[in-house]
Amino acid sequence: MSEGEFVALMGPSGCGKSTLLNLVAGLDTADEGDISVAGEQVTGRSEDDLARLRRRHIGLVFQFFNLLEGMTVLENVALPAVIAGRRRKMAETRAADLLTGAVEMTSSLTFPAASTCRMTSAPPPTATSPSPAASAA
Repeated sequence: MSEGEFVALMGPSGCGKSTLLNLVAGLDTADEGDISVAGEQVTGRSEDDLARLRRRHIGLVFQFFNLLEGMTVLENVALPAVIAGRRRKMAETRAADLLTGAVEMTSSLTFPAASTCRMTSAPPPTATSPSPAASAA
């Protein structure tokens, strides 16, 4: 894939779509071969290094959204930008803009919309989003 390219990963349940996404994100470990994202090796990194790689280059929206309880939707959406070093006020302004856009597009704020806004609040060069069908793989 080239930078900025959008690719759809499709296939029947059980064919390995979620496995591939998990490997690229460093959530699973490959049995063999090398995986690189944005010119950086994924394979062979420590958990801390993988977390930094994901923070810089990979956005994930999980099937079950993984929004943090005890935090508002705005705080959940702003969180990746704050973790990446953005000032809280700037992060919350960007999060509010994303949430407003999501509501305008869908006429309501759903968990998938909030989770997608969170993924894009600190825009990474690479973003992956398994569909509900893909997550069943």
